[in-house]
Amino acid sequence: MKIGLVSLCSPLHSPEVHLAQAQPFLASLRGVGELLEIGPDRLDEADLPVAFLHTGGTEQEFARLWPAWQATGKPVTLIATGANNSLPAALEILAWLQGQGARGTALLHGDPAALAAAVARRGQVVTALETVRHSRLGVIGDPSPWLIASQVGASSLAARWGTTLVPIPLAAVYDSMQRVMPAAAREAAAAWRGLPARDGVGEEALAGAMRVFLGLADLVACHDLQALTLRCFDLLADQGQTGCLALARLNDEGVTAGCEGDVPATFTMLVLHRLTGRPAFMANPSRLDGDDAVFAHCSIPATLGASPEVRTHFESGKGAALAAAWPAENATLARFGGPALETCWLDEGTRLPHKPEESLCRTQVRLRLDHGTQYFRARPLGNHHVLVPGRHRDLVTGFLAAAGLVPMA
Repeated sequence: MKIGLVSLCSPLHSPEVHLAQAQPFLASLRGVGELLEIGPDRLDEADLPVAFLHTGGTEQEFARLWPAWQATGKPVTLIATGANNSLPAALEILAWLQGQGARGTALLHGDPAALAAAVARRGQVVTALETVRHSRLGVIGDPSPWLIASQVGASSLAARWGTTLVPIPLAAVYDSMQRVMPAAAREAAAAWRGLPARDGVGEEALAGAMRVFLGLADLVACHDLQALTLRCFDLLADQGQTGCLALARLNDEGVTAGCEGDVPATFTMLVLHRLTGRPAFMANPSRLDGDDAVFAHCSIPATLGASPEVRTHFESGKGAALAAAWPAENATLARFGGPALETCWLDEGTRLPHKPEESLCRTQVRLRLDHGTQYFRARPLGNHHVLVPGRHRDLVTGFLAAAGLVPMA
């Protein structure tokens, strides 16, 4: 990570003195990433530009560079030490930025070790925010008709997050699938042959699923997509194929891929993937019991699930899908919602024993949620929710803060 250091110091102070005093802090930052001394004209060169306030009396100097910082689209990160009135200046600047309507400003303050940890975490969330801002999310077919609370306008999403929605007709997938050579589909299916298979899933179903995958992969390349969501039930009706295995494979290869044309859930998958480095699992909350919830769906990335096996798609009994066990003792759960995805629900949970049930989608996980299930009963943002292994609430909260948001209470 490139940390762009914009050093601000009052002319009343000796540069040599304040630089010497800052050395322990600067040394700690060098342990986090490459440190670049930059001015306002080079802010774009840094993954994480930071304003290092060596002294007080730097408020006007920051105000003068604010337009250049604003032009980058990146949130402001202020670093204050405990000497030379650095912190008072940071507080004045922070209040001023809030009055300017700046979103996501962070004030980092503490000893060198604490500061290094805070900068590393801040860099992680700002990098993810930038990736999301420049992402193109393909909407292949309209959202499924039952997603009546999951409609997002392209202009609203672009204005709030910078993410570009790319509408792509289902016919484009069908055309792309037609161009896939049978030998290529069989070759791609080889990746799944080593997995246990049930429900009579054989070579024909695997090759058919890989025709979908290769067709989608072609659209990813043609449209420069970082994410996509597919109206997969129409694919089943029109082509006799399910999208489960194809979407799982795309997620395994780093392209965030969601089901049913669900833009909010796919956007949530994109955020969690870019933050944690792990592909995410989009699932239905299928049962609530006290503080426990069972989540289930038919498309989990093979690299995410434990002991995966190939089965048919649950609702139709056709095609190929994945059944797998949840790979960790806990999980982070999230869901963005609202007209511009300006709201986010966030929680963590602990995995509980669960015997897979034939009345639910193929991959199932039972979790005891830290904050219970009242959210689902009273104020859900929609149907699909997104899970990643591990406890990342603080990381996701930091991401939301960088975007000027807080999780739902």
